[in-house]
Amino acid sequence: MELLSSLARERQMATLLISHDLGVVAGNADRVAVMYAGRIVEHASVKQLFENPTHPYTRGLLACIPRLGNKNPLPTIQGQPDDQNSAIDGCAFLDRCPTPCASGGSKIPQLQEITPGHFVRCWRA
Repeated sequence: MELLSSLARERQMATLLISHDLGVVAGNADRVAVMYAGRIVEHASVKQLFENPTHPYTRGLLACIPRLGNKNPLPTIQGQPDDQNSAIDGCAFLDRCPTPCASGGSKIPQLQEITPGHFVRCWRA
């Protein structure tokens, strides 16, 4: 990561990281796009995302980060991801959402800006 960062600075280039490791993301990214079922569900600066996660999937991912000294079992995101080969008509996270909404099954929510620079794809946003 240090080598990538120094090369990006030296050559004035952007770097695109694809990772499930949110610690790496927090330490190396300026902006974050969280994806679920092939769609961006939340997009924000690192600070905005870690301070105010809005999409239930993002909140679930952040809750699963191990914390030093925590003896409690890590929470999990309930359910299983959908079959990626089947078409999704509505909210792809509906069956796994801890607070599903009635309109989640009707159509795909649009990515909307909830605060400047912070976008979320959720009916509850």
